[in-house]
Amino acid sequence: MPFIPLIKRKVSLPMLQICACGFLIIQMIICIFAKIPWIIVGAIIFSGLATGITLSTTALYLRIMAPEGLTTTAMSLCSFTQNLANVIASLLGGIVVTSLGIFTLYKLSLACFVLWLILYSGTWCIGKFVMKKEPPLPMFKASPTI
Repeated sequence: MPFIPLIKRKVSLPMLQICACGFLIIQMIICIFAKIPWIIVGAIIFSGLATGITLSTTALYLRIMAPEGLTTTAMSLCSFTQNLANVIASLLGGIVVTSLGIFTLYKLSLACFVLWLILYSGTWCIGKFVMKKEPPLPMFKASPTI
């Protein structure tokens, strides 16, 4: 996504990841309530936005968080786990679609995305406000002082 460098000046990486999850939640809601197949095809645009943001922010996030000299290892492990998760999710998704239908898969996906959003935001808030630890990356960009 060529716009990520422009966007990341204004929005932090954790907030971009939340936005990507938001796009996926919007997509699942549209897919659940769509009555015309063409609407589902249009909803796939949100998946493309989310994927572009996720790939870009993951690479930047890993570069920032990985120990010095282990950036390539961190990227390789991340790629491996993402691909393994894709294989497992495809298998389980196929089983769900075959036995319960496609709309059940959309509902389960929506539940997973909402759960991820709650856990991601919640762990950031617990770390910052309960444990009083400064997160490695700020959720919100500092506003410029005048």
